[in-house]
Amino acid sequence: MIAFIADLFTPVLLVMVLILSFQNQHLCRNLLFLLASLLIITLHYQLDAYWQIWARYDHDYSSHTAVLVPLVILTIGFRKWLAVAMFLCLAYFWLMTKLGYHTLVDIVSTLIFVTPQLWLVFTGFNRWKPDQPPVEK
Repeated sequence: MIAFIADLFTPVLLVMVLILSFQNQHLCRNLLFLLASLLIITLHYQLDAYWQIWARYDHDYSSHTAVLVPLVILTIGFRKWLAVAMFLCLAYFWLMTKLGYHTLVDIVSTLIFVTPQLWLVFTGFNRWKPDQPPVEK
């Protein structure tokens, strides 16, 4: 039963982010950011599987954790929802350690590795204004 609850965390957070994005007319931009983020996360996962970076230190790249990062980034502008997202993430991290999916080191090291990269991607997408013509120099 606890594993089933853990499996619901990411979809619930995704639905919350999509609703907020739609309500604030940022659905297209945020979907593109999520797609770019998933590509980056998948690339990290494949590189780690090939080079065994985390395994060399007896740890595991936590793709479960990495997938939550862009969802939390997208809730930053909504204070009350950011608190909900952060609570869900902390509860999810606790569940992952309780179920033996990942250790705290797996989770924290993945966060430290993934978050700055996805934040840079987010700020790039945040500068994109599809309703404005390109600036000519």
